[in-house]
Amino acid sequence: MKATHKPADVQVTPAHILRGAARYLQTNGWIKGAFFDLSMDPGPAFPPACAGGAICAAATGRPIAPTALPVTPDAANALRTLAAFAGYIEDYDQTGDLTEIGADIVADWNDADRRTFTDVKTALLDAADEWERLHPAATMCPAPCPLSCRSCTRDRDCECYEHAYLADERVPAVNA
Repeated sequence: MKATHKPADVQVTPAHILRGAARYLQTNGWIKGAFFDLSMDPGPAFPPACAGGAICAAATGRPIAPTALPVTPDAANALRTLAAFAGYIEDYDQTGDLTEIGADIVADWNDADRRTFTDVKTALLDAADEWERLHPAATMCPAPCPLSCRSCTRDRDCECYEHAYLADERVPAVNA
């Protein structure tokens, strides 16, 4: 890329990260009982992981446990995705401390006695499809952000009032 080229703004959604987590597990292996298998010395750059560890690795590009995430946009994406996946696998309202609640729900689900790799991979991919079905406007914002907030999620939970959407109708809210 030339210095004069400006990279396109890419909106990373939980669906992207969930699919990346499934790919991470397919490529690097799946485990139970820990976020990552750090028992090998020297260990691989990308060790086998549980579902939660794979979500964090897919979001941040490195193997890091949810409880050790730094305060970065990638870490925020990891926490949002953990919450979304927790909501998919269990009746969970995605409120409260996303670090503890989302990670704990995902870890408990991942570590269930009869859970298999196929269960985990299928759930990650199905959750990604479900997220996109429930958030069709997430990547189809009707206009660029007039406030240049660059944190716009472009869905109904967006903090930028110009992009706020009403309930399930996905139409711009009227600023009253």
